[in-house]
This record gives sequence, structure tokens and C-alpha cells, in this order.
Amino acid sequence: MAALPTAALHFANHSPVKGITTLLWGWWGVLTGDVPWLANPLYFVALVLVLLGCYKSSQLLCVLALALGMRSLAVDKWFFNKAEGTPVTALGLAFYLWMASFAILLIGVAGLQWWGAVHRKESPPSIGS
Repeated sequence: MAALPTAALHFANHSPVKGITTLLWGWWGVLTGDVPWLANPLYFVALVLVLLGCYKSSQLLCVLALALGMRSLAVDKWFFNKAEGTPVTALGLAFYLWMASFAILLIGVAGLQWWGAVHRKESPPSIGS
């Protein structure tokens, strides 16, 4: 939520695009081959899976969301209209907060999985399980 009101994309000759704008309109990028926005539905499904106790599946989706989100580093244009895209000069704070949310969920799910194993008197899961 903290990423929504902060700058997500910076431009040389245009005001920054906020995180809420990239969330609402970023799916258009899928049509041009920019897939980072797809990390959002993966993240929300991962949250639901945590609530259902499906920790391993949630962790997998978190890793995939992180990988897709990192593809933002390759985004070089934002389309404000049907004309040529405006070059992106830098990623803003919203990008880093967005990526942190994926990492925090991944670490949190790993912690829940470990906590459950400890309280069931099992050995804690190893890395990658």
C-alpha cells in the first residue's frame, strides 16, 4: 500500500508516474511485452494461499513475483498516449517498496512454515523445501 502514492517511474520531461497509476494501467504493458505487472496477480494469489495454509505454493508464487518484478529494470518506456512512448530515466521509490512487499511475504511464509514445523516437533524445513 505504501508504494501506491509514491513515484514509480521518473522521466526527463514529464512528472513521475505514481504506483497507483502503474497498478491500474500497467497491465497494458503485457500487450507490448513488458510483463512486470503480472507479478501483482501472483502476489495476491500468494496471499490467499498463505491464508489457506498452502505455504510451499505461496513461496513459489512469491519467487515468481520477484522474478517478474525484476523485469521492471528492463522497462524503458511508458505510454501516456498512443504516440511514441516516453523514455523512463529511473525507477522510483514505489518500485522498491513493491519489490520489498514480495520479499517480505516470501520471508514471512518461510517463517510460518518453520514455526509450524517447530511446533509440530518436526525438523525445520531445509532451504528449498
